[in-house]
Amino acid sequence: MAGSEPSRSLVKLCDDIEAVASSTKAFKPELAADLGQGGRDNMKLSLDGLGLARRGVQQHLADEDITMGVRTRVAIFDGLRMAKRGIALTIGEAQEATTLTAASIQALEELKANVDGFVSAAQLELGAGSSLRTAIGRLKSSGLEGIDGLIKAFESAADKAQHITQDFDDPAALSVARRMRNLEAETRPLVEAIQPTDTKNWEGFDPNQDVLWETRMVDISEVVLQALQDARAECGGWAVCADAAESLKKSDHQAAQIAADALNIASTRLRDEGLTAGADCLAQIRAADVPYDADLDIAPLLRNASKWLRDFAGVAAILRDAAGGGRLVKNFAQEELLQAAKCFEDGDGSQSRIQAGDAFRKALAKAQNEKDRDALNLVERDVRQVLGINSWVSDSGTIPPPYALDDPIICPENVHPNCSTMANEASGDVHDRQTEKEGRGEKKGGCCVLS
Repeated sequence: MAGSEPSRSLVKLCDDIEAVASSTKAFKPELAADLGQGGRDNMKLSLDGLGLARRGVQQHLADEDITMGVRTRVAIFDGLRMAKRGIALTIGEAQEATTLTAASIQALEELKANVDGFVSAAQLELGAGSSLRTAIGRLKSSGLEGIDGLIKAFESAADKAQHITQDFDDPAALSVARRMRNLEAETRPLVEAIQPTDTKNWEGFDPNQDVLWETRMVDISEVVLQALQDARAECGGWAVCADAAESLKKSDHQAAQIAADALNIASTRLRDEGLTAGADCLAQIRAADVPYDADLDIAPLLRNASKWLRDFAGVAAILRDAAGGGRLVKNFAQEELLQAAKCFEDGDGSQSRIQAGDAFRKALAKAQNEKDRDALNLVERDVRQVLGINSWVSDSGTIPPPYALDDPIICPENVHPNCSTMANEASGDVHDRQTEKEGRGEKKGGCCVLS
C-alpha cells in the first residue's frame, strides 16, 4: 500500500464512523440516563469499539500495520464486532425491561444499521473474502503450474468468507478459521520443501524474459501467508481459538484436552470482551500448563494455536503477559515490560516502536543470568514476528519469516497442492484431515508426497 493513493472508500469509512459516533442520539447522556449500569457499560463497549475501528482505518490509510499494539485489520474488525455486540445487548435488555422510549429504541436501531454498513464497507476493502480473492489473482498470474488445487481451496474459503457477519453468533467466521488452519497445513510444507529442479524445465530458459522459479515460489509463500493472516484478522481470535480447541478435542491425548479447555475459555473471553482480554487469554493458555511433547502428532497444533493467539492479541498483550510471568520472565523487569506495552498502546508508527524498544532495552539490562536473557529474547522474538519487521529493539538482527522455519505449521507433510482432495479438505466441509491423522497416530506422508 506504500506510495499508493488512499482508498476513497476507506477514507469515507473513517469519516463516517467519526460522524456517527459523535452525532447519534444513542450515545447521548439523555439515553444513557434511561439505561441501567449494564446498558451504559454496553454502550461504552460499542463506542470504544467504534473508536478502535476508526483508529485502525486511520493507521491503515497511513500505511501502518500496527495500531495500539495490534494489527490494523484486527483493530478494525474486532472494534466493529464489539460495537455490534454492545448495541445488540443494549437493545435486547431494553426491549425486555421496556426502559427506553420508542425514540431511544429507534436511535439504537439506526446506530445498528450504520455499524452494519461499516462492517460491509470494511469487508469490501480489507475483509477475508477480499484478501483471499486478491491472493487468488496473484496465484493465477504467477505463471506456476500445479497450484490449481490451492486456487480452488482459496476460492472456496473466499466464498464462505462472504457470509461473515461479525455478529455474536457467527458460524461463517468459525468455518473460515477452520479452512485457514487446514490450508496452512497444506501449503506451508510445499513452499518450504519443494525443489526448483523438480518442477522447472530449464531447457530454453531465457533470463531476460523468465522470472526465476525460486523468486516465484518466495512470492507465492508471501501471498499465501499474508492471505491467511488477513483472513484470520476478520475471523477474530475467538474463532481461531474455538476452531483449534474443536480440533484438539478430537484427540485422546491429555495435552490436547487440557489445551482445548484453555482455548475454549480464551475464545469465550475474546468473543465477549474483545482485544481487552488479549493479555489475560495469553496468560490463560500459559496457566493451563499443557504437558508438551514434541513427538506428539498434535504438537504442532498445540504450539501454533498459541502463535495464532499472539498474532491476534498483539504486541502490547505479549509484553503485558510477559510482565505477569509469561515466557518465564519472573521477578524482574516487570516495570520496563509494562512501559514497553504502554508505548505501543498509546502510539502508532515508528515512534512508538522506538520508545517501546528503549523500554525493552532497559529490561534486558536487568537480566542477571542467561536464563533471564533467554526468556526476554523469546519475548522479543514474539513481538518481532507480530510486527513483521527486522528489529524493534536494535538495528541488528535478521528478518524472521512470519513463522520460523523450525516451527512447522500444524503438520510436517509435503503435500502437492494439486491433490484432488485439497480443496475439499481445506474447506472443512468434508472432514478435518489433521484430526483424522491424529486419531490414526500418523505423523508423516500425504496423498501426493513429493519425491
